Amino acid sequence: MQEQEFEKQKQFLLSKLPDYLKSKGINVNSNFFCLNPTDTAHIPSMSYDASNYTVKCFNCNAVYNIFDLIGLDFNISDFSHQFIKAHELYIGKVPLGFIDVLKNYNNQKQPEIRKPTFEIENNNFLASHASQKEVRVPFGFNENHNNEQFDQNLQQQQTQPQRQFNTISPFDEAKLKPFNLRGNTPSNANTQTFGNNSFGQQQSSFGQQNLNNQNQFSSAQNQFAFNDQQNIAHRFGDSQVSPFAYASESANDFTDYVNQCASNVEKTSYFRDRGLSDSVIRRFKLGFDENFQAEINKITGQKSYWKAAIIPYGIHGYCVRNTDLSANSSNERYKKKGIFDIYNHEALEQKGTIFITEGEFDALSLETLGYRAIALGGAGNVRQLIECIKDSTEEHTFYISLDNDEAGREATAKICTYLHQLGLPFKCLNLAHPYKDINEALYSDKDMLKERLANLDKILSYHFEDICAPTAYKYICAPEDLNTLELSSALYSFSARPQVLRRFVSQIIKTKLSSIVYAGNRAQWKYISNLVAEQQQPFDASQWQLVKFLELKDDDIEKQLIDGIESQTIQGNTNFVAMLDLCAYSQQETLALLDKLSSEVKSIGIPIIVLCNKADRDYVEGLSFQNIDIDVQPNGDFICNTIDKNGVPLSFVKCIGI
Repeated sequence: MQEQEFEKQKQFLLSKLPDYLKSKGINVNSNFFCLNPTDTAHIPSMSYDASNYTVKCFNCNAVYNIFDLIGLDFNISDFSHQFIKAHELYIGKVPLGFIDVLKNYNNQKQPEIRKPTFEIENNNFLASHASQKEVRVPFGFNENHNNEQFDQNLQQQQTQPQRQFNTISPFDEAKLKPFNLRGNTPSNANTQTFGNNSFGQQQSSFGQQNLNNQNQFSSAQNQFAFNDQQNIAHRFGDSQVSPFAYASESANDFTDYVNQCASNVEKTSYFRDRGLSDSVIRRFKLGFDENFQAEINKITGQKSYWKAAIIPYGIHGYCVRNTDLSANSSNERYKKKGIFDIYNHEALEQKGTIFITEGEFDALSLETLGYRAIALGGAGNVRQLIECIKDSTEEHTFYISLDNDEAGREATAKICTYLHQLGLPFKCLNLAHPYKDINEALYSDKDMLKERLANLDKILSYHFEDICAPTAYKYICAPEDLNTLELSSALYSFSARPQVLRRFVSQIIKTKLSSIVYAGNRAQWKYISNLVAEQQQPFDASQWQLVKFLELKDDDIEKQLIDGIESQTIQGNTNFVAMLDLCAYSQQETLALLDKLSSEVKSIGIPIIVLCNKADRDYVEGLSFQNIDIDVQPNGDFICNTIDKNGVPLSFVKCIGI
């Protein structure tokens, strides 16, 4: 049963290869650069094969599945540990029952297709690929592997925290160069003591050992010296990491090295140039190594040294940055060494607000400004982050502010999903805008970043609404529409000279087909009343009961109008139109009042027609649902200019007495 479940999980993990490639920024629908580190062609020669969940290069014929690529990216040589790492990334902790199954995989004889395209043999590169049809690089195969030791290591790892594994992310800022495909180096290779220019003696290096003594690890090999020729030295940051060092790497204590680098930090201005405060530099033990051995050229044997900024992840791991700002993609600038957790995860031990960033410098930037922050250390470390959060017993609100690129956006989406499932409060932010990341914002515009953080609660309190459901608004498109005024609960406007507007309104009132509440001052109402009843002899007010006057004082016109409308609706009169005469008000007063009414007219529930001066037409039209611009002809008829529901200009004539 365990074997069947194991095979089921294995097939599932193999099927996750497209997701793994996408997380590395690779488009699986087209060719991409070969992932074989010995293929120096630098052409898009590799493609994804969905039929067997592998990638294959037509140039060097290398074929990889997801376990092989995890081996490359995480410096893991045997299949068992590759499987464990893949299981951690996509499923979770490996069940204890899989230990025997994994041990049996080590006992099985592997196929004889173990030669890569280029092979180190007798300290020379042989072009062995000429006679091979297809090259499979079997990371799970090692004829010298001690199964008893593997079982012991695996049992130990299953009883320890999941972060026991080396978690160098394949999605970090600069892609790490993987170890040699065979997991070893020429037997006569000489290594240089860190901080020592002596090349005379053969030495064992951290993460790499002599072929004649592959499975032996002494305590002396875990010591680190500065300019001490008596100690056995290790090549920190060397990308040639042996598979045999993997299980024991957790035993390395970098305390002395970190402390020595921290004592040398005054020799560089790198951290201060990036905006970090002295207190943060001291608190996080940031350091400097002016003679960091970065790599060895596989062909020439020439060694490369950096003036390196050192960022500790604790005592068991650190990351290295080349402070040479002229370094480019062909000259690596970023490495990791040892075992890694989420950077500054200790911040989770206190309750409150926590910022989640992508890079270490982003977290350090926020710490410089007095905020607590943790960093993924790479967009691929989302699962580690969630495990840290789940392990915390404190209450937190999380602000997620990763880099605004494809990898950052994908990681943000994953974090949001997990936090939502855990029921934890979070918000997504782009704190760095318009800069690339938070650290760039710090050293480019510190005041802007400080102000943004200080006002973050206010910034996030702005309320935004989604698009409203459609409403069937009624347009005024003909003289008959003016007579009945059967309108929607919206803000309409009539614009003309004041005297033209009075005559126009009086003609609408005379039709006696609509109920109107006219709101204005008493003088305006008197003029309109004269125009309405000028030919009525004798005058009979009972004939004009459909029209009411609401006198407006100078104070708070909006409230007076709303209270008057509410008075009518409470008395049962809901079928009327309110006309607000603003011809006697300044443009500033008119626009201020209309701005308030335009947002409240829907809740009022009554159509409102605003009468305004011709000079205010363009401004008023911007706040009203429909505006009608009115002119008068020599015979007294009115020309009405507006637009229809399609936005097409429309003109019609309102005749006197009709």
